[in-house]
Order: sequence, then structure tokens, then C-alpha cells
Amino acid sequence: MNLLVVDDEQHVRDSIVYKIDRASNGIACIDEAEDGFEALLCLKNKHYDVIITDIKMPELDGLEFIKLAKSRGCKASFIIVSGYNDFEYARQSIRLGVVD
Repeated sequence: MNLLVVDDEQHVRDSIVYKIDRASNGIACIDEAEDGFEALLCLKNKHYDVIITDIKMPELDGLEFIKLAKSRGCKASFIIVSGYNDFEYARQSIRLGVVD
């Protein structure tokens, strides 16, 4: 399984990658992107089974990234990470088919 972690803060990406048990979860590869645009470039070069993305990022936020990725045929399961306590983000995520 291939995993992509998308967050504009390096320490957040590092923390997520560090906490993932690759062997137990069958993860062959973990890639990182610092924003939605970089993540879209990653999708051109590799298939990802799971994408963990932040909601709030400069330039291209997580929700817009998910919309664009899906419109380009991405079939990954999306998980959103956010420190925001705004239900509207959750509502939009559900509409986009985010799994967690």
C-alpha cells in the first residue's frame, strides 16, 4: 500500500509518518507533500491507496485538493487532519467521501 501525507507544516508530517506502523499496515511507501499543488504532482507519478491531508494549507487547501484529485481519477481513501473545530469542514469532507 502507498500512502501520501499532505501538510504545510513539516513537524506535522514528521509526526504522522513517525507514528505509522508500516509493517502492521502493509505500507510499502510513504511520500510527503507540503501543499495541495505538490500533492497533485505526486499523483501524476504514483498511485496512492490512502492520502492523509490537512484542511487548511496556503494556495490549495485540503478540500480543494481532494476535489481536484478525484476529478482526475484518484481512487485513494482520504483522511483529513485538522485542528479546526468547524463543522462546515466536516460537512464538506463527508460530501467528498472522506473516510476519516
